[in-house]
Amino acid sequence: MSSGQDIGLNEIADRILRAGHEDKIKVRDVVDALGTRSHFMLILVFAGAAATPISGIPGVSMACGLLIALIAAERLALGRDVRLPKVLDKQALDKDKVASVIDKLRPGLDFIDRHTHRRFEALFKAPLSYLPMLVCLISGLTMPFLEFIPFSGSIVASGVVFISIAFVTRDGLIALLAAIPYLGIALLLLRML
Repeated sequence: MSSGQDIGLNEIADRILRAGHEDKIKVRDVVDALGTRSHFMLILVFAGAAATPISGIPGVSMACGLLIALIAAERLALGRDVRLPKVLDKQALDKDKVASVIDKLRPGLDFIDRHTHRRFEALFKAPLSYLPMLVCLISGLTMPFLEFIPFSGSIVASGVVFISIAFVTRDGLIALLAAIPYLGIALLLLRML
């Protein structure tokens, strides 16, 4: 899985580690290393954070949701280029710390790489490809409001995680599985009404 269009999450992690110079990696280096998948990987990072118990900390779900919405809106409006503010572009990360985080993620990345492959590829071609990104946009915009219902933002973020993984791996089955958390949040909200 090393061709430009058909790469796994481990290959993406390796690209991130090869980015930058010496002991620092700039955010722009990471975005450039991810190429056309940078929107989905950035959304995956923020959705992944919001899907964990740290989303119970006030403001985390809201911040992650707004960042997801911003990135999704940029993808829908601009297409392929990620345009970050210059201040964020120039931020540098310690390469050793990034490597340490990636090492901890390797078992999960291995699992995803082993169990995903290209399926239902029509979902990743226009006009169908706009629908999942629109779902990410709407999800991100609703997450600040869901903060009032404990951990409900995590459920929505889990759906966004599935969508992001589906787009990175080009596995349409994972995109279809994203419906499960959304059904869960719909049932939760129906019970509350």
